[in-house]
Amino acid sequence: MKILHITNHFWPSTGGIEKFVWDLCMESRGLGFECEVLCLNHPHHSSIVLPAHETVEGIRITRVPFWNWVYYKPALLPLQKLREADVLHVHGVGALLDFIIATKPLHRKPIIVSTHGGIFHTKAIGLIKKAYFSGWQRIALRGVDRVVACSKNDFELFKPVAKRLILIENGVELKRFEQCTKKSQKNIFLFVGRLSKNKRIDQLIQTAGILHNNGVDFELRLVGEDWEGIRSKLEAEAKHLGISKQVVFVGKASEKELVEEYCNAKVFVSASSYEGFGISAIEAMAAGCVVILNSIDSFKVFVEPEKNGYLVDYSNPKACARVWKDVVTKDQTMIFQQAAKTAEQFAWKKKIVEWKSLYECFSKKK
Repeated sequence: MKILHITNHFWPSTGGIEKFVWDLCMESRGLGFECEVLCLNHPHHSSIVLPAHETVEGIRITRVPFWNWVYYKPALLPLQKLREADVLHVHGVGALLDFIIATKPLHRKPIIVSTHGGIFHTKAIGLIKKAYFSGWQRIALRGVDRVVACSKNDFELFKPVAKRLILIENGVELKRFEQCTKKSQKNIFLFVGRLSKNKRIDQLIQTAGILHNNGVDFELRLVGEDWEGIRSKLEAEAKHLGISKQVVFVGKASEKELVEEYCNAKVFVSASSYEGFGISAIEAMAAGCVVILNSIDSFKVFVEPEKNGYLVDYSNPKACARVWKDVVTKDQTMIFQQAAKTAEQFAWKKKIVEWKSLYECFSKKK
């Protein structure tokens, strides 16, 4: 059975969606599914033109040109490629999904959509987004065979506009964290994700500045690509607060380097104002980190405050700094033990069974 994954960006771009698609392809192949990826030919916020065809670790990738209208990226997808697949699995809503739905009479293939947080990652053009989502998406999603919410938060978000809605929470590959048996003696705080405005890294740096003034020795490591060109501004903020040496901008990390970052860190932090799911937080819990996350709906789903992690309001950096200090000065054994158990609920070995069942539903209908 051949699954064609359609997504805006894929390898060599990295991020939550890209990582999810990669893992889903790898796990699906282990069950005998054939997976390909169809995506756009520019990395996010880059003018580099990527090859039209490429195979990476057995995953065939086809890339197409597109019109970059910032929030809407239409492209003419190859109909023959769509017809060759048994199932079209679209990741996220937007122009590519609109094209797949509009051309369904031509390719006649079942369509699955993974929500990945919808279009509300930032507050930009909020009224237009709401009109598009509640108006056009309500109509368009009638042409979709199944909408898969990647989190309980997404399930509630899409419930008013999608009738064929089910929940399959994101899977996380946990085996790579089995090597995280011994932590660094340093107080290392870790953030993993794109450097973008909705991640509110400025609030993490403000919290770190107060922690420094409180006499705590630490390092804040920021791992991720500078997607929105804000690194220089963040560096200036760290310099202004006198913590340039304590705040380390790691940049993009390889898979091996990323695992090492998780293994060395004692604490994982995120001040994100919006997350579709929060894969990096689950990865951190699996790696034995204590998580201190912004109190948003997506994180509330799997964090029980002071049981398996901490939820804070990062708009109040003084209060957050107190929690950061408590976490590195008090015993957290029970917290990270419970965190590891929580992470196990999202292991791919469990989640891939749900995807297998869904894909095979459409195989039986052929």
